[in-house]
Amino acid sequence: MVEIISALKYPLKDIRKFLIGCIISYTSIVLLFPIFFILGYFSKALHLIISGKEELPDWKNFLKMFIAGAYVMLIFLGYTLPAILLSLANWGAYVIYRINHPLVNIEPSALLFNPVYIISAILFIIGTFLTPMGVCIFADKKKITTPFNMDFFSKKMKKKWIRYIASTLFIFYLLIIPYFLLSLIGIVGVLIYVPMSFYILLVGTYFFGKIYKGE
Repeated sequence: MVEIISALKYPLKDIRKFLIGCIISYTSIVLLFPIFFILGYFSKALHLIISGKEELPDWKNFLKMFIAGAYVMLIFLGYTLPAILLSLANWGAYVIYRINHPLVNIEPSALLFNPVYIISAILFIIGTFLTPMGVCIFADKKKITTPFNMDFFSKKMKKKWIRYIASTLFIFYLLIIPYFLLSLIGIVGVLIYVPMSFYILLVGTYFFGKIYKGE
């Protein structure tokens, strides 16, 4: 209970830094590159938490933050690459079949119910699920190859799976429920959800940093 309260308070420890993050998050709605600053900021926050400093990082050295964000994206893509490749192969096979058999009527929805797509969907969920811990490893070791060292990964996750799964589900539902509810009110909902999602992801950053640290 104490950890949950601490996690909920964490994003608001410095209102100025939090508001800067919200503003940058708003810009990522129309531009692509600011998302890398946000991802880099989460990586920086994880590094501080793992180091024992429960404070929001400064919005400084944007180049390093951008590069760190790119690394975070690479970790996500690396973990989900098998799913992406299977999905592309699935669509490619469909397109080739349609070209070679133009008169055969096959609904695109049939792609959703074949074994290849189902396997790729499962692999994508697993890769997404493992990404936060991979980012923790990167934030700690500062090497892009370490998150893909499965021996090191399994050692860091030993005896932490229950807390990790619980925290991941908690953050997932905190993100998804407001998203669906706020989407019902259009652009106003988007404007509300952007800072809310930044707040929730910082809460998740706190949880994952603590789990990685073993606290």
